[in-house]
Amino acid sequence: MASGTIKLYSILVDKGVEREVALEAVSEIITRDEAASSLATKQDIAKLVMWMAGLLVGQTATIVAVIALFF
Repeated sequence: MASGTIKLYSILVDKGVEREVALEAVSEIITRDEAASSLATKQDIAKLVMWMAGLLVGQTATIVAVIALFF
């Protein structure tokens, strides 16, 4: 356990939570290192938005071209 989770475990036990329940709760908490490697950052989301915007422009151009061919 990381030091933050050990501290939380101690607080829970001091507040009367059973040790097994406190251990289960603390083990489910994501650490900063885990969060940094698994959660999306602002930069990740910005890249995704730009990629989706590019696809939208391409799709719109394709639809306009197909419509222009028929009319």
